[in-house]
Amino acid sequence: MKYWCHFNATLPGTSLDLFSVYRPTYELAAVDPVFTENLFKLLVRSYHEYQAPVAAPDKFEAEGALRLLLAPFVRTIPAIQGGPAFSSDKISGMILYLEDNLHRRLSLKELGAEFKLNPTCLSNLFREKMGVPLMNYRNKRRIERAVELLWNTTFNISEIADKVGFPNVSSFSKAFSAQTGHSPREYRRLLSR
Repeated sequence: MKYWCHFNATLPGTSLDLFSVYRPTYELAAVDPVFTENLFKLLVRSYHEYQAPVAAPDKFEAEGALRLLLAPFVRTIPAIQGGPAFSSDKISGMILYLEDNLHRRLSLKELGAEFKLNPTCLSNLFREKMGVPLMNYRNKRRIERAVELLWNTTFNISEIADKVGFPNVSSFSKAFSAQTGHSPREYRRLLSR
């Protein structure tokens, strides 16, 4: 039997989804299928019709079941499991710093100075742990943040470009189109349908 469930696990105070950042395994065989099935049944009962449990014991039970279901997936995250703690701490710090500073036009040299690492070492460490170059990751997150702003605000394209760290609308539109296949204006129109 197969169970399917969609999880988001955001870092506190951010919209950064750990599963989109760390790329864990997306499908695992249940070690104990009966136990796993019971956890899913508990979640379905607890979150019936998309309503979170209200009573403290129910909420406690539902959160426990959710954590037990998530743990095997979290164990597959290389940045959490592998390598020295220094690397994982640095990567987590970099991700949080980038998330808090997407609006700034930070160079690799400035990021290296912030983390007291040679820019090349910083870039290599990030690529080794995350599987993507640091600046590509930053640009991907900028565009994802821009999509959120296009969807949830009435900021014009120039304001959004500035809020996600692009020097002008032209460079923003070019990067946005490369990642989404649409210009920011087209994307906003698609979102409003």
